[in-house]
Amino acid sequence: MAFCRNLLSALIEKLMGVDNYGTWRLRVKNLLMLNDLWSYVDGTTIRDLANAKLQAEFDAKSRITLSLINL
Repeated sequence: MAFCRNLLSALIEKLMGVDNYGTWRLRVKNLLMLNDLWSYVDGTTIRDLANAKLQAEFDAKSRITLSLINL
């Protein structure tokens, strides 16, 4: 999956403001959906405060999500 993630992220033009926001938003959303990370953006995946292992998994996937958005 890392190869696919890297390939797709290379195809996403940097966000330059209003001019390319629509295209950028669609491509980033598709990249996150392909990598099963969109739920970390839309709020459907929440951090489980009762389980340390699930907290660590949530934190790791949140970092990956943020790094893909910031490419």
